[in-house]
Amino acid sequence: MKFVLLGGISILSGVLIFGFTLVAAAVYSPQVATLGYSANLGVYGTALKEIGILPLMMSFIFFVVGLVLIVKGEEIYGNHTADKISDLEETHIDTAENK
Repeated sequence: MKFVLLGGISILSGVLIFGFTLVAAAVYSPQVATLGYSANLGVYGTALKEIGILPLMMSFIFFVVGLVLIVKGEEIYGNHTADKISDLEETHIDTAENK
């Protein structure tokens, strides 16, 4: 269960970092428009480049690590849950047959 919780927190962190980076670029875009920008990237692309690629890479890494942790947690705990459900079904079938 710890892996699933850590994975969820990691995914949430990645999404928040990604979102805040995009918002920061949007807020910075009007200043870039007055100072000059790259014709290839446009105003928003230039603002995003000036803010930096590091936050975007960090958000991607957090997201991927979170997915891996969730999958790992499901592999560890998913089998136990399936075993418990099948045990309950067998118990239910046995009690129904005894009546």
